[in-house]
Amino acid sequence: MTSSIQKTGLFPERSTHLKLLISGLVLFVAGMMQTSHVWASETSLDSSHRVHFEIQQKTQVDNDELIIRFNSVAEGGSAQEVTRDINRTIQSAMRVLQKYPQIISKTEHYSVYPVYVKQTIKNWRGKQVLSLAMENNPDLLKAVERLQDILNYQSMHFSVSDQRREQVLKKLQSQAIAKFRQQAQSIAEDFGAQSFQITNTQIRQNQPFIQPRAVMAQADVASFATRSAPVIESGQSEITITLNGSMILHY
Repeated sequence: MTSSIQKTGLFPERSTHLKLLISGLVLFVAGMMQTSHVWASETSLDSSHRVHFEIQQKTQVDNDELIIRFNSVAEGGSAQEVTRDINRTIQSAMRVLQKYPQIISKTEHYSVYPVYVKQTIKNWRGKQVLSLAMENNPDLLKAVERLQDILNYQSMHFSVSDQRREQVLKKLQSQAIAKFRQQAQSIAEDFGAQSFQITNTQIRQNQPFIQPRAVMAQADVASFATRSAPVIESGQSEITITLNGSMILHY
């Protein structure tokens, strides 16, 4: 009976020591695993780093579109009278342009406003702009010349048409991407990296910057306004695509 009681008293003590030993081992292993994870993370960070870079690809494109703007100005005793006169003038110009489907026209910047004298409305004034887009074609310029009997000449400039711009951008983008990848490869080699990974890229397209080959002289503007269509050099526009992004170098 005594022997049984002694054995019963010993087992709980061994069990307690065993539990403490196991708990200690678990905490030790967990600590080692946690330490190992941090080292691995730090080692991973030490063996790679991020680089940001940017490239540009540019090209000069011949301007293939001529933009000419005319305007109609009217003055009268009421806003309705001014509106009526402007509409009548613009409609007359549009009838002339119906014979030339190659010319794309649109109205812009319509405004009617009162003219005050000593804080009292004296009369009303109004203005509307008619914008014409076309090829730089002498025959079309002669057609536009007819509008000077109806409207007031305002301005003229050249640009790249939307269709031509899209064609150029498609080709330019392919060239820019190839240049971007080559630059990434060169950076990785210069840093002595074993490999690299491009993580993000942004592509930006600029508005064409016009660089005329021959700027139209003041005499040409005057001759155009006096019904003598000038011979005009359209010049060029610069189109640019910019790529910037990040890459991770691995060592």
